[in-house]
Amino acid sequence: MTELTPEPGRGLGENELPSYAEALHAFHAAAASELSVLHATLPLSPRSLVLDLACGDGCHGVRMAERAGRVVGLDRSSAYLHAARARGLASVVQANAAALPFADGTFDLAFCAHSLGSLPDHRAALAEMARVTGRDGWIAILESDPLHRVLMPWDPRLELEVRRAQLDGLEALAREHGMPLDKFTCARRLDRLLSSLGFDDCRLQTLVVERRSPLGPDEELFLRGYLADVRARASPHLGGEHRRALEALTSPDSPAYLPRQTAFRYLQLETLALARR
Repeated sequence: MTELTPEPGRGLGENELPSYAEALHAFHAAAASELSVLHATLPLSPRSLVLDLACGDGCHGVRMAERAGRVVGLDRSSAYLHAARARGLASVVQANAAALPFADGTFDLAFCAHSLGSLPDHRAALAEMARVTGRDGWIAILESDPLHRVLMPWDPRLELEVRRAQLDGLEALAREHGMPLDKFTCARRLDRLLSSLGFDDCRLQTLVVERRSPLGPDEELFLRGYLADVRARASPHLGGEHRRALEALTSPDSPAYLPRQTAFRYLQLETLALARR
């Protein structure tokens, strides 16, 4: 995800997608080649039964279904499930991630991408994923660190101030909703979380997306959403000079907008945790 929210899906209309849907779709399109490599590393076979938890528009589920026997997409959003069906994901279920409607040991692989930081109770969702994963089954989690997800060529002194302010913003969001801060930064300790649930041989892999200018439309849209979230989260916690600098570098209508600079380059880092029961 590019936008951190305390509980996506709640309060949305039947056909209303969450606010981050456009930017998330842009990320999937912009990083399609890297995600294809990631999907190819998953332990799938023609007999595999897979759960795609918080499946969204079915981007990951459809790709996994090319190698698996059956993929079940689960999401709270009915609009997202409709999008997943339209994309070609045949089996979808609307349910709460913390109370999965499946028997123990149902799946060979339980997969979740970019959702733990936004689920109301990420630990309960992980425990449910563990419960429905069968003996010798696998669990795969794709997450990003909100403080270091995208590395860009900006002044390191400003970057330090912005990252501190982002952390302050995340702490404020956690306090506002009575949630632990560590749910937003769980990518840093996925191996420990999965080990605590009885999974062994946990491997952490880094997915690197590198892009240079000129950027494609999907890359531009993804960065616009990402930078807007950084600005919204950090600006209230910055002093005037740093706030003005951040707004100039992250606002698309500013002459100083970072992605428009000559020879612009960014690195995006994603973490895949893969563990076996």
